[in-house]
Amino acid sequence: MKNSLYALLFLLVLTGPLTAFGQIAMSLKMNQQTYMLYEHIHAQLAMRNDSGRAIVFGEDPKLRGTLEFRIMDVQGRLIALLPGQKHSLTGTILKPGETKVIYFPLDAMYQLNHTGRFRATARVTHPLFKGGFVSGERPFEIVTGIDDWSRTAGVPDFLMRNPGGKVEHRTYRIKTMTDHVYRYYYMVLDDPRKVYSTRRLGKVFGNEKVRADVDLFSKLHAVVPIASKLVRYMVFDINGKLESSKYLRAGKTVPVLTRDQKTGRVFVVGGEPAVPGVDYELPRSPSKSFEAEADKMR
Repeated sequence: MKNSLYALLFLLVLTGPLTAFGQIAMSLKMNQQTYMLYEHIHAQLAMRNDSGRAIVFGEDPKLRGTLEFRIMDVQGRLIALLPGQKHSLTGTILKPGETKVIYFPLDAMYQLNHTGRFRATARVTHPLFKGGFVSGERPFEIVTGIDDWSRTAGVPDFLMRNPGGKVEHRTYRIKTMTDHVYRYYYMVLDDPRKVYSTRRLGKVFGNEKVRADVDLFSKLHAVVPIASKLVRYMVFDINGKLESSKYLRAGKTVPVLTRDQKTGRVFVVGGEPAVPGVDYELPRSPSKSFEAEADKMR
């Protein structure tokens, strides 16, 4: 059925005039206005077919449209596409009146590994139309944030692959930055050569601070204030992967991050499990989130 539809639309395009009277309406959105350095940068491009006819993007020269992003810094310099990266709309079919949304991980496609202010636009061309169609401009910024806490930990060698070798070290950092009108906490894991993870932990709540510690296995334990009498307790491994997460509320006792000085264990005592949908909002379905859709393109 799909092949038959594609063939029919292909025939309609080839037998029609080279220029259509309508247009493609473009809308470009970013998931944030400000990003921590090395944080994932996601873009959402919506294309609406207002031409009154089907638009097919294919390999044939009469169907071969193009898509490009133009990302420029404040000096007007164009940010280069990373080697091996390209945009393709081949196989995309826009029916009359249809809106199609495509997600892109811009940090994985462009050289956005430095701080600064940028502006992005998207441009689509197709042989049916003279010229091309350009989205509105979207400004964004990349910052280093402000250090709030840090701890350096050794990388465990559980398999004893290098028992006599030098111990590698990585540093966990809790940072803050402002995105639009809100301040956010971040966890950044790095060493002098590489950044392993950059993760947004949550909004800064009043004057509350993130409580953090590193256990005997070099795992980071963080208690992040979410709201009055509500915290999120997260554990990250030495590669920055989130191993566990749970919400706790204050009851007869308050959740407190604790360390056993003899064993090096770190854990939370006090509080009680928070109720999803009552004490905090249920998270969005990962398959439907802006970030999840863009990550599929990495």
